Order: sequence, then structure tokens, then C-alpha cells
Amino acid sequence: MARKKDSAGLNLIRGKDMDFEDGVLCVMRWAAVGAEEGQTATPMGEEKARSLEGFREVLGEYLDVLTEELPTELPPQREWDHRIEVKLGSEPPSKAPYRLNQLKMLELKKQLGELLARGYIRVSKSLYGAPMLFTKKKDGKMRLCIDYWVLNKVTIKNNYPLPRMDDLFDRLAGAKFSVG
Repeated sequence: MARKKDSAGLNLIRGKDMDFEDGVLCVMRWAAVGAEEGQTATPMGEEKARSLEGFREVLGEYLDVLTEELPTELPPQREWDHRIEVKLGSEPPSKAPYRLNQLKMLELKKQLGELLARGYIRVSKSLYGAPMLFTKKKDGKMRLCIDYWVLNKVTIKNNYPLPRMDDLFDRLAGAKFSVG
């Protein structure tokens, strides 16, 4: 654990940067400990979220941004839209589809029909192709997965270095925040 003093004179104690606890991914865990009184403050909702019921309660506060269904349309094109760049002179990767049993074929037709109807995918004559497969979700439904390993072989890797979490926290050392 790292200990630092913030601008208010509090000892900041940081635990693990990332932790998986009770099925919930905690990106940052911290407590501010008063130097004299020993008072602690924890991030809003952290204690509620420790139990499944508490987690549901915290999520209930954000129902306006959480949905059961996927959106019905794609967002508008933006300058930061994702691009996949491939190595110059590489053959367009295309791999034969994996064999599917009848149940999975029916599920594939159903899911592709839904994706086509919503405009997420379109009929294509592209030379690029990737096989797909299904994985079973916890609720028993089938999740459609695309196997892009052949495409990944010819993709130019984005080697932009990701910032270290500790460095980001150090930059925030003098930041002001309030807990309501």
C-alpha cells in the first residue's frame, strides 16, 4: 500500500489499483485518514456495493444510463472512430466458418437477423472474413463471438503507451474534490 499526504494534510492510503471482489471490479480503493482524529472516508457507495443487494441499490441510482437492450442505432461518425490498419501487401484474411450444429445455426440466423434489422451489420462482399462461434452465458443464452485471430496477425499494432495508474494518481495529488 502506498501512503501519501494530500493538500488538506490527510494521509491517503491506496490499496490495489484493480481488484475483483464479489463479482464487482473495483478500479480504485482508497481511504482518507485524518492525521489526528483517525476519521476515515470511503468512496461513495463502496460499502453499499459490498453486498449483492447493495450493488443493485447503487445501480438503481443510475437506471437512466443503464439499459437491458442494445441501442437501436449506431452513434454518428466522429473523428475518433476506430480504424483497423493492416500491414502493406498482406492478403485479406479470410477463414472458413466453424461447423455449427442445428441449434447453433438457428441461433445464428436469429441473431444475425436482429443485427441486420437494427443496422449494426450489413450484407458485405468484402474479401475479409472471420469465423464465429457461440459461448454460453450464465443465463443459458448464447453469445455470438467473432474469432479475429487471423485478422490480428496482419493488423498494425497500436503501440501507444498506456499511462501508469500510479502516475495518474500522482498528477491528481493537488486536485480538489468534495463528497456530498
